[in-house]
Amino acid sequence: MGLLKSTPAVGLEFDTGAIRAVQLRGTARSASIEAIAKVSIPEEAVIEGVIIDTERVAVAWRTFGVHIRSKVAK
Repeated sequence: MGLLKSTPAVGLEFDTGAIRAVQLRGTARSASIEAIAKVSIPEEAVIEGVIIDTERVAVAWRTFGVHIRSKVAK
């Protein structure tokens, strides 16, 4: 299964004070940014990339309007 072949890829960063997301589409050699987003969270919810307050992070995550599907490649 190749990177970005049939579905977009999403990258996430959980940082002190913010969650950032980027959605890429294309191929590994020719990817383009399809969407970017940033949502603020309380600074104590994530410290140095470690989620401390899962409830606050979950509430902030819902503001992205992203629907998560779990799919395992076989």
